[in-house]
Amino acid sequence: MVYGVGCTLLLANVGAALAAEGRRVLLWDLDVEAPGMHRIPALTPEPLASRGFLEWLLDWQNVHRMKDPGRKLIEAFDKFIYSVPRIGSLSIHPAFGEKADSAELYRKIRWHEFLAHDPARGLHLFEGLVDHLATGNLFDHILLDARTGITDLGGLMAAVLPDATVLVGS
Repeated sequence: MVYGVGCTLLLANVGAALAAEGRRVLLWDLDVEAPGMHRIPALTPEPLASRGFLEWLLDWQNVHRMKDPGRKLIEAFDKFIYSVPRIGSLSIHPAFGEKADSAELYRKIRWHEFLAHDPARGLHLFEGLVDHLATGNLFDHILLDARTGITDLGGLMAAVLPDATVLVGS
């Protein structure tokens, strides 16, 4: 059996510790190649996640044709933020819904189109989401879980979006 280096679990514990201090924390699962933060027993949301980031991204891609997401689509993102009942001020934005096939969702997204061919489009999308979450005054901390290693999305998550980056390795 192959295990990761523990980034997701570390992030979940940091989020839980901040929430235990009364901070409002969002854990956003952007580890789209190995998602499943919402399946950590202590982070199981209520209600169970019906959709997540990958489904939202497919709507942006297929329905909105990868155009500026606009306020309505950005606000639709909030529908997939779920509270974690075991930890009062902790919320989670899962990568996918509970009954979804995450591998199939991942396969349907045209990542290259907005991360490599037109990276400004992907950057604009993610910056818009982070700005929305940060300015909505809903959260004191937004913790992003991204894929380990150097990938298109991983580079964006590690180098461009965060105010601070923590690299974990073994």
